[in-house]
Amino acid sequence: MTWSAVAGLGLLGGCKDDPSSETEAACATIGAAGGTVTSEDEVLSLAFRPGTFEERTEVCIRPAPEEGDFLAAWPAYRITPEVPPLLVTATITYRHPSVATQDVSIVKVRVEDYRLGQAQWIPLETAWVVRSTGVISTHDTELAMFYGLRVEGPLGTSGEGGDTTGTSGTTGDTSVSPTGGTTRDDIHGTDEGGDGTESVDEDGSTSDAVQPGSESSAGDPEDSDESGGPVAVDCAALPRPPFAVTTVDTPFLGPNNEGLAMVGDGTFVVMSGTNLVTYDESGTAVATLHSGISDQVLGLAVDPQGDPVFALGFSQAEPRTIDVVRGGTRSTYAAGFGLANGLHFAADGTLWVTDFGANAIVRVTPDQEVESVLSGAGVQSPNGIFYDEDRGRLYWTNYGNAQLWSATIDAAGSAGTPERIAAADTGAQPSARWDGITMDACGHLYVVDQNQGMDCQVYRIELDAEGLAASETPLALTEDGALGRGCSSAAFGHGFGTEADRSLFVTSPADGRIRRVAVGVTGAPLP
Repeated sequence: MTWSAVAGLGLLGGCKDDPSSETEAACATIGAAGGTVTSEDEVLSLAFRPGTFEERTEVCIRPAPEEGDFLAAWPAYRITPEVPPLLVTATITYRHPSVATQDVSIVKVRVEDYRLGQAQWIPLETAWVVRSTGVISTHDTELAMFYGLRVEGPLGTSGEGGDTTGTSGTTGDTSVSPTGGTTRDDIHGTDEGGDGTESVDEDGSTSDAVQPGSESSAGDPEDSDESGGPVAVDCAALPRPPFAVTTVDTPFLGPNNEGLAMVGDGTFVVMSGTNLVTYDESGTAVATLHSGISDQVLGLAVDPQGDPVFALGFSQAEPRTIDVVRGGTRSTYAAGFGLANGLHFAADGTLWVTDFGANAIVRVTPDQEVESVLSGAGVQSPNGIFYDEDRGRLYWTNYGNAQLWSATIDAAGSAGTPERIAAADTGAQPSARWDGITMDACGHLYVVDQNQGMDCQVYRIELDAEGLAASETPLALTEDGALGRGCSSAAFGHGFGTEADRSLFVTSPADGRIRRVAVGVTGAPLP
């Protein structure tokens, strides 16, 4: 159903509530270093990372016209200019009291749809919610014409129509996760163009609609359980350990290989002996990407184009390299490392690297230029690494002393002062050695304790809104011995459409196995 009431609501040029008027506009010029613009009432913020625009661009936020119930029902804003798709994903954040008590989501009206007379509110998938401070954020690959905060009803109840919109965008009763999660309060939204979008009628009422060009209204399988229903995740009440552990029947076959990376299509990449192979959830080989990699593979990641990138290990002559396989051909991705270890891609294509051999944190730009970011205090035998784009924080583990450190990263890409935010109790666990890390959709970290090749463990470190540890005690996820020996890395499932999407896949090189831990929450988005 199209938005046929546009002219009557005064949204066209020349009307008294022209959305391009300068009334109460808040503007900022965004250059190469990125930046942020916030509405005059400090409710809506748009954050842009370096490289978002090809040239300096003035971005403005102004209140949307208040005529029409569909806009008066929530804080809505008009955004200018109308630019092509952004080169780097932007972060959209609302700070509003309703977030603390209401079931809310961020929605948008696309410029193209508006111009075609087919404007509709499209829900965006929620990236982060902090109820206590009234903050909700999401990501967008374009600048919408309007952003709004849709309020569906009090937490724990259904919306006005008696239904609750779940993570897949389907409507129905509020659901419970089959893995033990309670009704979702914090993670929801839909993929753009999936079911759950709303068209605005002339009287301001709404109705569900499927975006033109979408394949179906089933939603993203990553957001569905085995029956196709919405996944229920409450970030304020995550399932508690110990969690069930199963072994994936994958011939890992490489005691010196550590990494594992999700492709996002229901497969993952891992080393099998000297071959780089993709497997499905059951451990069945799908494709061999490259053969004859005789060196140890430490870090392993999949870049935004879907190609595997891997850090080569100890036997390679210094300076060591990070390699990539594109179209079956292996080549050098970046060079000059003492010993690259942990790898993590950001949404803009930047590769964050721990250089274990040089005691340094390094990034490789999308142009594959190597830049040193941090060294010295706080960076000692760095291993796992993760960049949280929502908070603008970089996290890494120091292997030798089993500590987790963090530093802020500003819009120009400069790092703040490193700070230790968590550590193992080395008095009680003298063999603790913290290795790989990853993050869930609620913004909490998961740290692998390699334990010097003995019985290993994975810990959840819950973080507050600022990205610091909410508790000094890491939470062990499994019973002792359940993960085997010498664990090295962990990755959340992506794209399986089953419980595997709410599980951690953990490599255990000491016994050549991969184990899956059903933690009941999905992982942070892939780049």
